[in-house]
Amino acid sequence: MNKKIIAIAMASAMAAPAVMADVKISGRVGGELTFVPANSSGRAGVTGNASDSTKASREFSDFGSANRIRFDGSIGNAYAINAYNDANGQRSSQRELLAGYKLSGGSSIQFGRMPTAGKNAEKDPYITTFLQVRDTAALVGTNKIYVSNSFVNGLVQYKTKVGGGNLTVQYDPTDNYPTSNSGHIALALTGKAGGMNYFVAYNNGTAAAGGAGNKEYNFKIGGSMKMGSAKITLVVTDTQNSAGTNKTTATTAWADFGMGNGLSVNVGYGANGDTGSWSRIAVNKKLNKGTNVFGGVVNSAPVSGTGATVFGAGMIVKF
Repeated sequence: MNKKIIAIAMASAMAAPAVMADVKISGRVGGELTFVPANSSGRAGVTGNASDSTKASREFSDFGSANRIRFDGSIGNAYAINAYNDANGQRSSQRELLAGYKLSGGSSIQFGRMPTAGKNAEKDPYITTFLQVRDTAALVGTNKIYVSNSFVNGLVQYKTKVGGGNLTVQYDPTDNYPTSNSGHIALALTGKAGGMNYFVAYNNGTAAAGGAGNKEYNFKIGGSMKMGSAKITLVVTDTQNSAGTNKTTATTAWADFGMGNGLSVNVGYGANGDTGSWSRIAVNKKLNKGTNVFGGVVNSAPVSGTGATVFGAGMIVKF
């Protein structure tokens, strides 16, 4: 047989799965303008700091991970995700890179880089913006990469249905951050009971301070419920380590009021006994299916350092 014919046949056989694959592309872009009044020396959740605390500071930012593109591909029960975000407008970075397989009964198993099990289990409507609750005193957790803030390489995940909820179990067999973190385990249970959406999340890991033998334990529990035109969310986070040198609990609540015609108002407050408090007043307007404009003010104490009052407005476009 002609070698060219053989080569064409082999290439066609290899390309066929890709041709038959169902690939979806999605993403979002966004930007915001923030203003920090004079005498504010820190800016939790906002890129950069005022160089002189006696002067007001203004900044336009694309707030990093709000700009992203994602590719979802599937062939039968097999699927893969490849996603990128821009890192503070400077460079593209890997967000997700994983492969998985859907099992019977709504279960699945996947491997690769993915969000930690409890990431944004609280479903903050202003996550990735300067108004977010993440990275403030209102949510605690040492080595937050494993709590709710990040994506981790080399995870093995199993997800299944338990009762009326979904159970996610993750295991990290590698030495990811922090150093010598082999054996990291993360769990999350989410679901709906009555009129309440609930979540419970846990993870262990090696504390950044105290050496490889100093284990940390992070917990997050909460839920949300509709009450008239408002959706009320309550979150309790707790962190502690085996050395007994770090134990902090934070309690946070916010209410999102639907005002009609795509308009909503959000009011929130949270605090812990160690680093201070966080509060938010925000307004969001949905212009169409994929476009939102928002604005507001947040008074935020970061996990470390001095907090600030930040005013701002922005837009997010999803596609």
